[in-house]
Amino acid sequence: MGQAAFELDRGATALPARAPVARWASPLFSWSTDLVVINVAFVLAYWLRYPIGFPSRVPAENYVPLRNFLPAELLLTVILAIILPYTGLYRRTRGTPLTAKFSAIFNGTTVSVGLLIVTSYLSRLYAESRGLYLIAWGLIIVLVALNKMLFGALRTWLHRRGVGVENLIVIGASDTGKMMMQHIAAEPGLGYLLLGFLDDMPYPDGRFGRFPQLGRVDKLAEVIEEYEVSEVIIALPSGQHDKAWEIVSRCQEQNVRYKLVPDLFEMSLSTVDVDEIAGIPLIGFREPTIAGPNRVLKRALDVAVASAALVLTLPVWLIVPLAIKLDSRGPVLYRQIRVGRDGKHFSFFKFRSMREGADEEWHRLRALNETDGPILKIRNDPRLTRIGRILRRTSIDELPQLFNVIRGEMSVVGPRPPLPAEVLQYEPWHHKRLSAAGGMTGLWQVSGRSHLNFDEMVMMDLYYIEHWSLGLDLKIMWRTIPAILTGSGSF
Repeated sequence: MGQAAFELDRGATALPARAPVARWASPLFSWSTDLVVINVAFVLAYWLRYPIGFPSRVPAENYVPLRNFLPAELLLTVILAIILPYTGLYRRTRGTPLTAKFSAIFNGTTVSVGLLIVTSYLSRLYAESRGLYLIAWGLIIVLVALNKMLFGALRTWLHRRGVGVENLIVIGASDTGKMMMQHIAAEPGLGYLLLGFLDDMPYPDGRFGRFPQLGRVDKLAEVIEEYEVSEVIIALPSGQHDKAWEIVSRCQEQNVRYKLVPDLFEMSLSTVDVDEIAGIPLIGFREPTIAGPNRVLKRALDVAVASAALVLTLPVWLIVPLAIKLDSRGPVLYRQIRVGRDGKHFSFFKFRSMREGADEEWHRLRALNETDGPILKIRNDPRLTRIGRILRRTSIDELPQLFNVIRGEMSVVGPRPPLPAEVLQYEPWHHKRLSAAGGMTGLWQVSGRSHLNFDEMVMMDLYYIEHWSLGLDLKIMWRTIPAILTGSGSF
């Protein structure tokens, strides 16, 4: 959904005065550092071709000093300085995948080096050293791509610490708007500070989860002024699209950037497939992403990761059961019936972290629940044992679920498998999260964990299901490690 916001055509409208200097300084700095990297790559290519003799040694009579190549180096730098911006490499976009940047670098460098070779041949500018130019071509692609990765990592690091972020509000709290808010809040590296949302329907306690309701839609002008908003995302449901143009006009008047999330009749954009016949656009539906060969691929990843994790955590399996037995009476493993893919029930395993009979105390503790919806979350749960508190804080109590993964009842990554009693309280749209196998970790676990309310958790589960990819699973697994080590939101 984060990829689904498309900026409207605003003609010659100027950028808002509120936009930070980083909005134009960042691309300029990136472009400047790329020019430095290009020259480094060219000198390195010369060093590989002549002093090192890669891929074959240059005869002494053909040896050319570096200063003779300085005109070619300068020409290539000028060509790349002109062409790379036209590839869209420096366009300010949020969440642009690295593959898109690499494609821009590859295409721009290929065209530039091609022009250099042609120019060298026509001007006799050491045309016999095309090997050096080919080495330079490969090095420029690699080094500029690495520079982009480092630059992106630095910008994300700064954004996460509040440097260079822009104030943002979302208009509309439909399912699409809620998903948009959740995705933005889960990705602080995008450079947005989500202030809240505007909607005509009043919300209990004046908020949706962590996101405050700043007022009705007709209060947009006042909210922009009061909160110094830099950008507005319009995520109205299909029945209110007539208001979108009023909002656009208001944003233009106040010189604020705006983006529109195409709702397409409340359908998730990830399930929509656009085609055309004779220029007539056709909208269809894609197959679920976790299906067919993708399900087989995901299953293979699950078995590999779970098997490796069992081997790596073998010492834990020797120590934890003994600690549980010495700390309190009861079994080492805790079994519970959970609901998996397509509503199928299965036995869910955990290391026991509570005293015996804890399940019978569930109704008595409902008043202490710290989240909404059909789940029970208590920060200082009185049922936890001494060892249980440590197991919960470190998530070690989850390790036995590796057996659920190997048995095919769960996945390493997926929605958290619910209790049957929880499913009975689901709203119709909540049931969509049961279309995938439950997971040991998931998108919401690494994006706030227990700090999220139930609807936010479901929103993130649905986003994961509709946008699944092998890369997304690997990213969530990687982000799970610091979430476990810090114990953030775990209770």
